Amino acid sequence: MKAMKIALLGTAALAAASVSARADSTSDLKAQIEALNARVATLETTPAMPAGYSMVSFTKEGNNHVITIMPTADAPAAAATVVTWSGYVRAAVVSGYSGNPAGTYATDIRAKAGFNVTGKTDTAVGEVGVSISTQASTAGFAAYNVANPVIQTDGFSGWWKITPNFTLTGGVLGTLSKSGYSFDANCTCAFNDSNASVISGVYGGGDPAAMKLSYADGPLSFAMQVEDANNAANASAFGVSGKIGYSGDMFGADVNGGYWGNANSAQQAAWAVSTGIGGKFGMFSMGVAAGLGSGILANDDYTKVSGYAKAALSDSMGLELGVTHQWNTQLSNGWTEFDGGVYYTPVKQLTFGIEGEFDSADAGSGKLDGNYTAAFLTIFKF
Repeated sequence: MKAMKIALLGTAALAAASVSARADSTSDLKAQIEALNARVATLETTPAMPAGYSMVSFTKEGNNHVITIMPTADAPAAAATVVTWSGYVRAAVVSGYSGNPAGTYATDIRAKAGFNVTGKTDTAVGEVGVSISTQASTAGFAAYNVANPVIQTDGFSGWWKITPNFTLTGGVLGTLSKSGYSFDANCTCAFNDSNASVISGVYGGGDPAAMKLSYADGPLSFAMQVEDANNAANASAFGVSGKIGYSGDMFGADVNGGYWGNANSAQQAAWAVSTGIGGKFGMFSMGVAAGLGSGILANDDYTKVSGYAKAALSDSMGLELGVTHQWNTQLSNGWTEFDGGVYYTPVKQLTFGIEGEFDSADAGSGKLDGNYTAAFLTIFKF
């Protein structure tokens, strides 16, 4: 009996020792698993490449593709370079009537493409950036047997943010004398040949080569630039233009002006001033601009007003309307232009639309003796 008790006690002691050993093994295993999880978490937060190597990230912001290039070991810590690019192709069936010099009807297929790339870097002396745009398009309305379109510039510029508020810009820029609240400054205008910009003073309506210094602080902005009025090899076409602007959450306004020496074909000086105001109210946005100038064409003074209204009928449907009237000394009654468009955008990369335009060379005649066109268009973007 005594021997049996000793055997039972020994078996119990052996079982207890085995349980204790298994408990110790389980604790060790849990500790190893926790150490492994911590190591995995550390690896997930560690860059895939060693410190000092270049890294690239690709993102999409609206219609723009963005590449961010991180600095190498010998670059300043904050000097990341961001490259953004976007492009579009437009095609439309355009049909219309021209009343001058004789009534002519025509239908044409028109197309246009554009590409923009922008790069900027935060350097030790401030942000430095470059933007280059190109375009290619078929010839104007009612042109036939046109050769393949040639790619040409659609403006380019470089800038340096001297301070967070001051920026120096150089390149082919839009003149500052033109209001940002006319119809053509706010419309889609894919194929209507809108002439609704408020008087700019730039002969031919192109964008001049310019150097600009601008200041922006919250909703207020100021800018002054020197520019070439006609981008010709003629130093006497040198000019200056300036702009004061306010851009708030609901409304904005600007005051603009410019002066150019020997800016036109008659080698006489030109000047222009303009102002505008616009606002956004829920689904509606609207604005009006007015300007006047002299010398943009030989012996001709202009006064011009333009207004627009836009409505977001839904998330994918939009309506745009505009009207412009111009008085000038060469046309006793001036002319009036009406523009409109309806656009459907099921996704950001695709738009369908219908545009229409009418302008009369003599608004006082009461006759449709000007030009009117209509277009069914498609716009593809990436």
